[in-house]
Amino acid sequence: MVVDRPFHILAVEDVAADLMLAEYELRRAGLRWTVDRVETEREFRRGLESDPDLILCDFKLPQFDGLAALRIAHALAPEVPFIFVTGALGEERAIEALKSGATDYVLKSNLARLGPAVVRALKESQDRRIARQAERRFRDLVQASQDWIWELDVDGLYIFSSAGAEEILGLTPEQIRGAHYSAHLHDDDRALVEAALRSLGAKERRLSSLTARFRHCDGSYRWLERHALALIDDRGLVTGYRGTDRDVTIRKLQAQRIERLNRIHMMLSAINSAVLRIRDRPELLQEVCRIAATQGGYPAAAVLLTDAGTATARIVALAGARADSFREFSATARANAATYSSLTEEALTTGHAVICNDLADLTRNVYGREALLKFGLRAFSVWPLSVDGTVMGALDLGSADAGAFDEEETALLQQVAGSLSFALQYMEKEGVAEYLKYFDPMTGLARRALFCERVARALNSAPAQDVAELQTLVLDVERLGAINDRYGRHIGDRVMQLVAERLKSMIEDPTHLAYLGNGCFSLVMIGGRATAASAGQIRVELKQAFVAPLIVDGHEIRISLWVGAAQYPADGLTAEELLQRAEMAMKTAKASGERYLKYAAGMNAELLRRTTLDQQLRHALERKEFLLYYQPKLFLDTGRISGVEALLRWKDAAGILRSPAEFIPVLEESGLIVDVGQWVIEQAIADTLDWHALGLPSVPIAVNVSALQFRHSGFVDSLLSATAPLAVIDRRIDIEITESALMTGLEGAGRALDRLAASGIGIAIDDFGTGYSSLSRLSQLAVKYLKIDRSFITNLDVNPRHLTVVSTILSLARSFNLVAIAEGVESQAELRELLRLGCHQFQGFIAAKPMPAGEFRSLMAVSGGAIMRPLDAAPDAPERTESK
Repeated sequence: MVVDRPFHILAVEDVAADLMLAEYELRRAGLRWTVDRVETEREFRRGLESDPDLILCDFKLPQFDGLAALRIAHALAPEVPFIFVTGALGEERAIEALKSGATDYVLKSNLARLGPAVVRALKESQDRRIARQAERRFRDLVQASQDWIWELDVDGLYIFSSAGAEEILGLTPEQIRGAHYSAHLHDDDRALVEAALRSLGAKERRLSSLTARFRHCDGSYRWLERHALALIDDRGLVTGYRGTDRDVTIRKLQAQRIERLNRIHMMLSAINSAVLRIRDRPELLQEVCRIAATQGGYPAAAVLLTDAGTATARIVALAGARADSFREFSATARANAATYSSLTEEALTTGHAVICNDLADLTRNVYGREALLKFGLRAFSVWPLSVDGTVMGALDLGSADAGAFDEEETALLQQVAGSLSFALQYMEKEGVAEYLKYFDPMTGLARRALFCERVARALNSAPAQDVAELQTLVLDVERLGAINDRYGRHIGDRVMQLVAERLKSMIEDPTHLAYLGNGCFSLVMIGGRATAASAGQIRVELKQAFVAPLIVDGHEIRISLWVGAAQYPADGLTAEELLQRAEMAMKTAKASGERYLKYAAGMNAELLRRTTLDQQLRHALERKEFLLYYQPKLFLDTGRISGVEALLRWKDAAGILRSPAEFIPVLEESGLIVDVGQWVIEQAIADTLDWHALGLPSVPIAVNVSALQFRHSGFVDSLLSATAPLAVIDRRIDIEITESALMTGLEGAGRALDRLAASGIGIAIDDFGTGYSSLSRLSQLAVKYLKIDRSFITNLDVNPRHLTVVSTILSLARSFNLVAIAEGVESQAELRELLRLGCHQFQGFIAAKPMPAGEFRSLMAVSGGAIMRPLDAAPDAPERTESK
């Protein structure tokens, strides 16, 4: 409250003794103040410039009038409380004073009322100031927000609309207010929104993430994501709604586009599978049409094969709800033709794909145009099928959507035609058995031997300038084993198929791509894209190709690649040499944490070192060479231990304490981190039981959990089983996990954290601020702690950028009711700045370095948990003269 500190009084009083009596009463009330006494209007106006907190004014003065002073105060300082302290004041004059804006009046004959009146006036002034600040803050937020903020009355009429409506729908707040919420809704979405709002009430007030279409003033529709809250009165009845709408049109269209492309990816994968499974050509071609219709979503699909004797192609397979319209269709390739009677004839003759994205376009010759349009087709494409460079047929696809065959869909369908052509080629020559000899059955890509033959052929036959610019890449899919463990092998196989399709989209010739097995691909770049200068562009393209997650059976799976590259002729003269050295570069990339590495001569030695270290670590686990060190976490205000973090250390066979930075990346890469992480949990439990037996205070132990360990299928059950005995003795094991680990497979991670939190295990996001969490995702997780990464704490007191980041994280923590813990604190200045910002806990060398379990046990026994003097939170400030 404002009365907890000295306040400044401007007293309009001609009798000094009367003011002394008033001050006596204020002193009796336990108040502290400074005072300036004035008698004239001129002095009063000058006194107002000192920003007083309170005005005490006599009603009658020889040189000044109290009501005149009140009018001046209202004009120049309307927010300052104004109390008349006067002699006899009749009821009429008192009412006049209060109506004129006086806060209160106190008779000099009853000064005992002055203290409470002053306290009340200052408190009301403070409340009004806080309310104005809150209102101004809300108004600023509304004006700054790009969202549309609104309020409805109980009848669904808008009674408030922010300016965001104009940005989103082109409508001013004045045009919105008074309209019913359904007035701008798409007809197909009105029932959905109405039902959602009707479902809200006292038990369930919140509506989250309802997406619907709203009409823009130009007649188009925008997809808006609506969040709303029902307003409930004291009787539990809905009185209205408040909410926000965000324009997600771009996101929605992107999702539809991704869904469409995923559909074609699935179609391509299914066709590849059919090629390997079906040996009879008519059966295969019919299955291809069926897949195109059912999985590809094309209402008309047909395969035509050419009769060698007549050069006429006739339909041999047909599928789709609207395919009957061209069941009797045929086309003949005509050399040197200037015009064509149909799109299929053009494709058969030219050997190039032919696309018509608008069947209503009369400038294109389309067989049976009227029938196709009548059956609901709006776009058509023809894909020639070639064997040994000779067109032997075509794949015809019709779509119900004009413009369906855009650049990305065309690229995928080109691969469909290529896969089908390859299948026909190998059926023609060697049969399915020969095909399987050279191609991987899961992805339909070349195996290693065929790939090396193709690279060797390119080295021997390509122009000299192109051969000088040939690069072989080996790409390894990260976490394939974890994907198989978590989702099942069939999901992992599907992921490999989708990865293959995305890699194909990066290259013009699908024969330049191979699958080497175990999640490893290889591709060759020839010509301008293979130069050293193009390496950066290749990295960018690879990253962009996998920005969007893969969607498999409803699971959202994000993919990262390790890439190794070898350049001809510097890194090898033969196809096998280039491939081997690209593989070596890829393995070194995985070991070093680099996403993309070019082969270098010293990589053999580095791989040998890491292989040796991997073997040593396996022996270390067997020989119990790992140790746990403990570093306390403290409360800033008391200096007492709030918890302790268990940190992994390794003392090798020679007795040397090895750096975690040296061996933990190898544990992660090899997968041994799962077993070592389990040992850490078991040892931490053993240590806390030991401390309990010695009667030491209970402090939670936080153990670090790797992403690989967290995603392991049995992790949650194992941790809950191991920690169950601790609950009865008031001991606890918490976990710390990086934010990037939680953001992968968010739905599964959320379920796992919910189970752990329900059992009393605290979850901390480690190194917060260095990953890519979003607020919406963070709000979905049962997280208790945010650990602010030490990179933001260093020099916090002198680095404005660090100060901004830490302040933002602390505000975020408060918003989500999380406990923020600062890591790596090393100076008193950093501690004081953290205390000023409202951080509650910290960890760092200034309090204690990581120490062995025995040393920490002794520290607890001696200190009882209080290991640091509390900080003095009071800031230095100049003192002001005050009455006592």
